[in-house]
Amino acid sequence: MKRAKLYKLGNIVLSGVIILLSIYYLKIELLSRNFELTIDELLALFSKDVELLLLVVLFMPLNWSVEALKWKQILYGNVKMTFGKALRSVLSGVTFAIITPNGIGEYGGRLLSISRENRAKALFLNSFLSLSQLLITTIGGLLGYLIIQQYFSFSIHYLVVILIVIALLLIYFLTKLNFNFFAKIRGNNQDNSEWIIPKRQRVNTLGLSFLRYCIFCLQFALLLHVCGIESTTLIYYGLISTIYLVAAVIPTGWISNLLVRASLSFYFFEQIGDFGEEAVVASSILWIINLFIPALVGLVFIRNVNWLRLFKFKTI
Repeated sequence: MKRAKLYKLGNIVLSGVIILLSIYYLKIELLSRNFELTIDELLALFSKDVELLLLVVLFMPLNWSVEALKWKQILYGNVKMTFGKALRSVLSGVTFAIITPNGIGEYGGRLLSISRENRAKALFLNSFLSLSQLLITTIGGLLGYLIIQQYFSFSIHYLVVILIVIALLLIYFLTKLNFNFFAKIRGNNQDNSEWIIPKRQRVNTLGLSFLRYCIFCLQFALLLHVCGIESTTLIYYGLISTIYLVAAVIPTGWISNLLVRASLSFYFFEQIGDFGEEAVVASSILWIINLFIPALVGLVFIRNVNWLRLFKFKTI
């Protein structure tokens, strides 16, 4: 119990430090460059490409629908769930995620739709979904950085990246992913072979994770275009994928996630042509569309939560 409290305190302190550092960086950089974009100028930019902005918004429900489909499929055979119920579960998780350090509340939010006897299994499967999305983000970011590394002092050989990608994929597909260790911790010797994630399920999950990755990369690219940043498709991809990779390895809460992504966007886009201000705006709008709005929708589904019973797990 003491270790858990220390871990929670450490997360809070770390998130606070990240918030302060991000605010300090943005303040120094924006003030030193005399931030020139005004509200009127932003509205003028948006009015010119209102169709693209609307398209970004329309991609948001598609984005979370793909995630809901992943959630429904990974639970199949363990928990019967309709697509609508899966979507409500995912949106509840978004609401919990933005109000907790490192987004750990997402797990609790998704448990709202899971019976008590299946919650431990659902946690394991949800962790696998997160791992799959992180794998795609990592591979995409490494490949993307190869495209833009000439703009930065740090470089990595393409053969090293290829070897890393191959190693990650081999680990993902060949590692025996099951939940037997949980039973051992509980001192339970029952057979948990049905908890093993089969290869076909891993392929499906990785494919849907890749689809979702493409969606939010496209959203970011469209917003960058709306904000007046003109570049090639490859440079767009290289910068966006690198930002997502770096942001993924930094522990953040909902406020620090916004600030970290804004800081990273400013830094990376400044290196290719002084587009930092526009990138901050695009990144912030994307956060509002993809996280803040869905979190508000998720509030509808958690209004009648029985908080005392939510995290009571039945012994396996």
